Amino acid sequence: MLNLYKSNKIEVISELLAEELKICPPPINEKLEIVVPNYFLGNWLREQITIKNKISALYELKTISTYTESLLTNFFPAIDMSAWNFESIKWGIIDSLEELNSFKESFPLRNWINKYLDNKKTIDGDIYNLTKKITNNFIDYLIFRPEMIAQWNRYEINSSNLFKNLNSDQFWQPILYKLLEEKISEKPSCLYMIEVIKNLRKIKNVQFQVPNQIYIFSDNNLSKLHINFYSELSKFIKVNLYLLSPGEDLWNRINCLEGELEFDDNESKLNLNNTNIEKIFGKFGANFQKLIDENIYTEGINLKNNLIYLDPTTNFHNKKDIPLLNQIQKRLIDNNSVDFIVSERDDSILLCEHFNQNSQFEYLRNKIIEIINSCENIKYSDIAVLSPQTNLIKPYLRYIFNNELINGEKIPYFFIDEDNHDSSGIYEFLIDITEIASEKITLEKIDYILSKKVTQNIFDFNITEKDEIIFLLTQAGFHWGLDDKERLGEEKNTLDWCINRITLGLIYDKEVNLSTFNLKPFSYKNISLDLNKWVKILIHLKKYINLIRGSFSYSNWVEKIKFILKSIADSNANFNLEISEINRILDNHAIPLIPDDLIQGIFHIRLSS
Repeated sequence: MLNLYKSNKIEVISELLAEELKICPPPINEKLEIVVPNYFLGNWLREQITIKNKISALYELKTISTYTESLLTNFFPAIDMSAWNFESIKWGIIDSLEELNSFKESFPLRNWINKYLDNKKTIDGDIYNLTKKITNNFIDYLIFRPEMIAQWNRYEINSSNLFKNLNSDQFWQPILYKLLEEKISEKPSCLYMIEVIKNLRKIKNVQFQVPNQIYIFSDNNLSKLHINFYSELSKFIKVNLYLLSPGEDLWNRINCLEGELEFDDNESKLNLNNTNIEKIFGKFGANFQKLIDENIYTEGINLKNNLIYLDPTTNFHNKKDIPLLNQIQKRLIDNNSVDFIVSERDDSILLCEHFNQNSQFEYLRNKIIEIINSCENIKYSDIAVLSPQTNLIKPYLRYIFNNELINGEKIPYFFIDEDNHDSSGIYEFLIDITEIASEKITLEKIDYILSKKVTQNIFDFNITEKDEIIFLLTQAGFHWGLDDKERLGEEKNTLDWCINRITLGLIYDKEVNLSTFNLKPFSYKNISLDLNKWVKILIHLKKYINLIRGSFSYSNWVEKIKFILKSIADSNANFNLEISEINRILDNHAIPLIPDDLIQGIFHIRLSS
């Protein structure tokens, strides 16, 4: 059965989800996975569930892609469902450029490819940005155009059928896809989803390969393939879809006109009361609802539709006091024909003209500070700034929000990018560093932590720099081990030893043997790295790992985590809001629920020679 919950209030559907989990909790030894659109909404949802049910340890929040891949693994245990990830596709494209150039269909990319080959396959900014854009397009194809991917998968690289429904300047795309297929060992997960949808009735014991219930929290972010996949699963298990929706039957209200059609009523075009409000504010939600409705109808899904829409105007006794925004919300819900009343004092929707972007963001900054100072219950994390072109506003936001000279304080902020992760970046970094601290330090472990996007954001470096420093450590003689303590007194070929060699190489031009240090300075000429910066990064990582190696009391763990958080905050202000939130959680749990002496040996060093 498909249980569909729709509401215009996110608090309502989060409470419904929390109540459902309270009634049907997971077994004590299992974690319940809940699908959320992104980490930020998931973090908020976890807090709501914790407040309602007093516990959140049993719930793991995942994006729809990650969760679907884990489900598919139950059907195809030998297949790596994450093989077609962003990094694999990106580097696969770079490796395929030379071969792609041999096809005449590659003419739209010929200038970039020739530049790449003429520069001895040097990956400069243009090539890197090009491959990122192509990668993002391919990932969108995997999610939103799986039928096209299935067609490309079906035919050979020399088949003209690859080019069906494409313009000649797009022919290079299926060819590049076929080249990627040769480099990535598995098919994309979307093809396995299609296979499951087609053959689910033939699969024995479906109930034992998927959870008894699936919980999906959505804000119109599901693709048609995801809807088909989970609708098909709902024929065998209970699928609960919690949908944040501005109103009901929006698609018909947008696309079906009633009454007498007139062509000469120009005045009505300028009248807000005669405007199709649904078309302005509800078009995206309407298309998503239509997608679900059509799938339910064509597939004969057993549906239980639960509509819980709350009137946003009930708290106002006088109609004249109802803000325009609330009136619009009400019309989206109940399709009323009541004329809008706009008061002169109404500031629920403001259109402000500014002579440049600096002025615009200074106004925005002042407005945020005004809200924070006037409302005790409002935090910075409660305020969202939306823009259709996030990358263009980043430099202005950094200048205006970080400029203490304007109002004497900084405004903490996050950029919510399209590639959201399932967990907090800082939290993810803390987990990674503690896991590495419990293991033997090898080049692979250092490569792993430096490859993480959050590590790159914290220390401000890119993937190319990471590859160079890994190469440099190899040349400097690193084998394994953080320092002499890990190698039982032997310092040579440890990370600490390599850092000292690189540091001395910055001071001495020649490879002189310094008997005091019992090592030679190391310098490598053909490298573009800022070695001063990288010595600091490696020292920071070494310090963090050493700090958390061992068995400690609960309070000591909190002190050590706070030390790492402060160190990160001192070097990168972009994480201040996230760090303050983690500190708040640590402070709220300052009194442990179990004695300190029981929280011992959480992280043990597992070393081998």
